[in-house]
Amino acid sequence: MSAIAILLILVIAMAASAALLALLARILPPDFLAAGINSRSNHTQPARQIGGLAVMPAALAAMALSLVWVTEPGPIMAAMAGTALLLAVGYADDRWHLSVGPRLLCQVAAAILFVVMLGPEARIFPGVLPLVVERAIAAFVLVWFINLTNFMDGLDLMVVAGIGVPHAVLAILGMLSLIDTTTAAIAAALAGAVIGFAPRNRPPAGTFLGDSGSLGAGYLTGIVVILLACANPLAALLPFLFFLADSTSVLLLRLARRENVLQAHSAHAYQLARRSGRSVYWVTSRVALLSLCLGALAAIALARGNPIVNLIAVAAGLGATALLIVVMRGATRERQARTGVK
Repeated sequence: MSAIAILLILVIAMAASAALLALLARILPPDFLAAGINSRSNHTQPARQIGGLAVMPAALAAMALSLVWVTEPGPIMAAMAGTALLLAVGYADDRWHLSVGPRLLCQVAAAILFVVMLGPEARIFPGVLPLVVERAIAAFVLVWFINLTNFMDGLDLMVVAGIGVPHAVLAILGMLSLIDTTTAAIAAALAGAVIGFAPRNRPPAGTFLGDSGSLGAGYLTGIVVILLACANPLAALLPFLFFLADSTSVLLLRLARRENVLQAHSAHAYQLARRSGRSVYWVTSRVALLSLCLGALAAIALARGNPIVNLIAVAAGLGATALLIVVMRGATRERQARTGVK
């Protein structure tokens, strides 16, 4: 796949997402999929959860176009089928609030669908783990990415900064032939679709992705991570490290406190920073800048392919991510110190 083809996939996804969202905003009733405001909300006005109804069809259309150029269509077709399933489930959840069981069952089904379609040559730890164990781990990773993206989609432009920017970087790496064409095609399709959504998600946002978009975005992100891991397991950790670290650290903290992890909360670092008085742009600009740095580190690791370089890149990425999370969490303590409120 040429660099022009990857760029075309990105541009078509961006244009389709923006156009479809404009159409939906015009023809759908103002209260359609409107999200209410509660004590955990990070927005101050009602927002419509219709972004996913444009972003995911746009990404699907762009991935369908990519089949013209890829030599192995199986993984992309499986990704498209799983994304379509999660789009339907997410829409149903936004509309009728499904229980946890059906949602999780569909997520597992989408994950299994993709890992089954991976060829036996797609291995992350060959000679270390049996294929069936590796595939089970891959399915778990997919389900976790589906959910962590949903957890992190709680602030204007957050998905753009933490998902759209890294995928755009990966699309560029595909143009430079640093990653395979399948990975580049999926990354370009999702990057373009999310970028097309960005203007309507800027603060004060009137439109969010909703589950119809965040579930599929997390699924495609997890797929990209797995495909990257087949080439370089350490580099695969880097592009989406902020989302992974913030969501996983909060889960572990809540487990340590014996809290109900299935109960909704607003304990993520980016949420605490926003509630401490930091602006949306303060939070998301730092996440976007970190995403660019993590993408650059991934590019170095992929280009060099040296174990020592990989370890240095991951260590640098972990350090930068940890620093930002500490700064965001520290913003709450700074506010408490200034106001005397705990």
